[in-house]
Amino acid sequence: MHKNKSHIFGYLLGLLIFVIGIPALMWLVSCRERPYIPDSALQCGMAVLLAVCGLALSIYSIVYMRIVGMGNPFDAYGHEVAPRTKHLMTDGPYRLCRNPMLVGIYIYDIGILIWLWSVWPLFIALIEVILLTLQVRSEEKRLEQDFGQEYLDYKEQVGRYYPKLKQRIGEYQYKSSSGGGDQDPSIKLIIFDFDGTLGDTRRNIVTTMQMTIKEMQLPYRSEAECASTIGLPLAGCFKAMFPDVQDELIPRCAETYRRIFNENLKNFKPEAFPNVVKTLKTLKEKGFTMTIASSRSHNSLTELTHNMGIADYISHLIGADDVKEAKPKPEPVVKTLTAMQFEASQTLVVGDMAVDILMGANAGTKTCGVTWGNGTRKELEEARADYIIDKM
Repeated sequence: MHKNKSHIFGYLLGLLIFVIGIPALMWLVSCRERPYIPDSALQCGMAVLLAVCGLALSIYSIVYMRIVGMGNPFDAYGHEVAPRTKHLMTDGPYRLCRNPMLVGIYIYDIGILIWLWSVWPLFIALIEVILLTLQVRSEEKRLEQDFGQEYLDYKEQVGRYYPKLKQRIGEYQYKSSSGGGDQDPSIKLIIFDFDGTLGDTRRNIVTTMQMTIKEMQLPYRSEAECASTIGLPLAGCFKAMFPDVQDELIPRCAETYRRIFNENLKNFKPEAFPNVVKTLKTLKEKGFTMTIASSRSHNSLTELTHNMGIADYISHLIGADDVKEAKPKPEPVVKTLTAMQFEASQTLVVGDMAVDILMGANAGTKTCGVTWGNGTRKELEEARADYIIDKM
């Protein structure tokens, strides 16, 4: 109850300051009569459009923060006025920039400035930008403390107030000692990991994992602890989190997980990451053969690739139940090469986790790490990925 009151207080305070207070102060220093309506219809239209769009972006960002980040934006200069975010947000509006809520406020203010069309309100807006930038810098230090390398990776990829130019697949950044390097013309086959590379399944996996742990009456594991096992076969996930658990309990955990995962699919269906479908289509048109090697079961892969609309671009599937030795062992890649009749030298393995990179390296292929999934750039670099990309 106390947290709900704190959330409400934070929202009301933000409304009072940014939506009402600062625009009112702008109006006072503009010395405009009340009420003031510009003579130009174009001026009115532009002002209203910008103000509405800015508010919409801010509200969307706040709602996303509440649902995904489980927090409140009002954290004033290190003083927790309302509950801080518990989860780092890198998707939704936060994929565009690190502070979409403030960008929305700035757009809203520009609309107010156009409506008033006076010099003095500009000084109020400038002071607001300076103060908020100081607050943002303070908040960035807190985020580094709370989320560590995960936030540093995100910070490197996404601008504070605007999108950064991203590397795209097909424009591989070669991570060699000499640096540089373009797309390798010898690559004919691309083997993708699924979870965290093509499919945005983290929420589904972590939620299902925590529900399974609770049902099996095992000790609680955090989101980060559950996410760190993504990429391993189900049995490996539970063994990694509960090394002392009895071996006969592991199959029951895996069976329970599969049941709950299928039940959860009715409530929230995983989607392909942005640009995945478009990129796969383009690669197919350019003559690349594409397959998937995943720690997920074959049947689950078949269902999810169809649901996400990417099945037509994938020529072969390898699931955890198709191999005896899973990632980081090379068997999933070796089986794919045999089935598709390609050489390792013609193949690129793409994944978000170190086990994906090691699987490809152990099979003798080129490897490409992606930073939008569950692994970090540091982990991919330590696994010696040949390429690292930040966006499809």
